[in-house]
Amino acid sequence: MSNREVGVINSNINSGISVKILNANALTHSYIPLKLPHREEEYEDLMKEYKLIAHGFPPSHMMILGPPGSGKTVTIRKALKDSEIPHVYLTSEPTAYGTLVALGEIVLNRRLWGLSFGPLWNEIEAKLPKNCVLVLDEAERFMIADKKSDLLLYYLSRKEGLSLTLVSNKTDLADYIKDARVKSSLKPNIKFFKPYNADELKEIIRMRAQEALGDNFEKFFQPGTIELIAALAAKRGGDARYSIDLLRESLKKAIVSGSELINEKHINEAKTAIEEAEFEMSIKSLSKPHKLMLFCALTYKRVGNAYTQYNVFAEKYGLLPLSERRLRDILGDLELMGFIGIEKKGREWLINPSKWFDITKAKETLQKELT
Repeated sequence: MSNREVGVINSNINSGISVKILNANALTHSYIPLKLPHREEEYEDLMKEYKLIAHGFPPSHMMILGPPGSGKTVTIRKALKDSEIPHVYLTSEPTAYGTLVALGEIVLNRRLWGLSFGPLWNEIEAKLPKNCVLVLDEAERFMIADKKSDLLLYYLSRKEGLSLTLVSNKTDLADYIKDARVKSSLKPNIKFFKPYNADELKEIIRMRAQEALGDNFEKFFQPGTIELIAALAAKRGGDARYSIDLLRESLKKAIVSGSELINEKHINEAKTAIEEAEFEMSIKSLSKPHKLMLFCALTYKRVGNAYTQYNVFAEKYGLLPLSERRLRDILGDLELMGFIGIEKKGREWLINPSKWFDITKAKETLQKELT
């Protein structure tokens, strides 16, 4: 290749937006920012609690509840980091036992499968540091779908010196605790995080853009684009995570297209890409029985027909037939997750697919996942 040809390639790569990413981590969910706009009060409440634990006071249990993207996780993680208190942070698994195994992997540095609940907990309990905070994020994953969730919470809530913090998008999470012993030993201090409004989201986006791009970040944005990102995230229930995703993906679209500025077209393209990826991820996170039940629910609009067809398809996809009671539980899980709605018309129960995804694409994705 000639020098002239190399020069042409370099020119094409460097054309368009002249942005230089100074801190790419600031564009991710896992990043702990320097400040927490509009979550200062919640942060200070946690810091007071952790300070008491650090000075030897018996730790209390907590539930941190609020809609997706309301700052729950980032506030907790920043408070834990700044307080330097012993802690274990874990994203829950879909089952109580799987969550306990994942906890063991962190505490014991090895993954133990095959032990029953009690012996596995005994090994983990012996290695947990004194006055430790255990955070189970997305706690609804095992508490809603697994009847053994109370058993796990029983062990965790009765451990002396352990502060259990359950984090969830479900504001009624406490209602899923059925065991009276767990209710008695847990008695959580419940904190609610309200959704962000458009003005608050705008400030968060500006702060993240500044940390990622530097003090002159605004020169890379067409007027009104930061406000548009904030407005779209506000329509999604005040979801700050979604606003960060839009910021990051819009920036990528602008760089790849060679645009001089991030504009409305890049934001709309980013919105479409994010929503398609979100749906695919939500499908992949389902258990195989839930995937098959969702496929049947989207194909056969009557609840009774969906139950019947599940057991017709079960053998084809390597699953065992299930009782109507278990199928009803699975269908209820899908309703709680927002995939479907169920209503009674006359004597029949009908299934209404949610409107946030394309049904045809959903069925195609489910068939791929099942096979």
